Amino acid sequence: MEIWEILHILLFFSCGIPLFIFGLYGVILLYYGKRGKKEQKDKSEPGEDEKFEPCVSIIVPTHNEESIISRRIENLLALGYSQEKLEIIFVDDSDDDTSDIIEEYSKKFSNIRLIKFRKRMGYSPCMIAGCKAANGEIIVFAEAGSFLDTQAIPYLIRNFKNPNIGVVTGKDVILNVNEEVGKSEDLYLKILNFVRTAESNMDSTIYMKGEAAAVRKNLIKDLKDLERCPGTADTAIALFVRKKGYKVIYDPQVKFYEYAPLTRRERIHQKVIRGANLIKVLLEFRSMFFKRKYGKFGTITL
Repeated sequence: MEIWEILHILLFFSCGIPLFIFGLYGVILLYYGKRGKKEQKDKSEPGEDEKFEPCVSIIVPTHNEESIISRRIENLLALGYSQEKLEIIFVDDSDDDTSDIIEEYSKKFSNIRLIKFRKRMGYSPCMIAGCKAANGEIIVFAEAGSFLDTQAIPYLIRNFKNPNIGVVTGKDVILNVNEEVGKSEDLYLKILNFVRTAESNMDSTIYMKGEAAAVRKNLIKDLKDLERCPGTADTAIALFVRKKGYKVIYDPQVKFYEYAPLTRRERIHQKVIRGANLIKVLLEFRSMFFKRKYGKFGTITL
């Protein structure tokens, strides 16, 4: 056999097989993307079942957000959910005036709490610290740089009427879609959201958006396991909960708003960091790969 024939064979196996696998997965996603539309339409509107209104804790990690934190707090105070059943926990490791601004609001609003670190902790440790301090039955994750739709909490919460659902994640709406990078990010999100919709209809989605997501608190009591997990805590929580037998779903009616990076370089940097963290988390949960006990999530999605 000549060298060029060997190279052709190697090229086929290195490119042909991955293309076939992802092509097949695409066909599966198309099937499940169409299936389940009726279920979305049949969902009750928030507020139709007023008896189901659990206590909710919103966790917001912050770092040097003094220019935007007031807008963020006002956004959370305007959410369409009973403030008596809503606590807002800011976990701050800033070296600017962010914590001072939060403290001023906490004096006016009893449901606002502040956990202050004197040194840089990072996103995941701050989120985990907030989870430990939370009193709510449902924990909602949010970020200082994004804004929740006024009905985001009711839409998140209604999904938990189903006892099989452990995590709900939401839809990212780009505000600067008229800019080149914003337009590119918006297109990427349309594809991603189609994938997440199909994966949710099939079983569970792997991609949890920490800017707007919710989890049952009783499913993440073993926070030591999350502390040991590399990568970001929000993605780890999704896999952690699915490993316990609960589903992780995407609800497109749960919306949050944010700006895409201003430059292509910033966007690439953001994607590289997120991709690296996702790989770390996947490797940590590799024991779930190809396991029938985790349903189609383990055998197909992962």
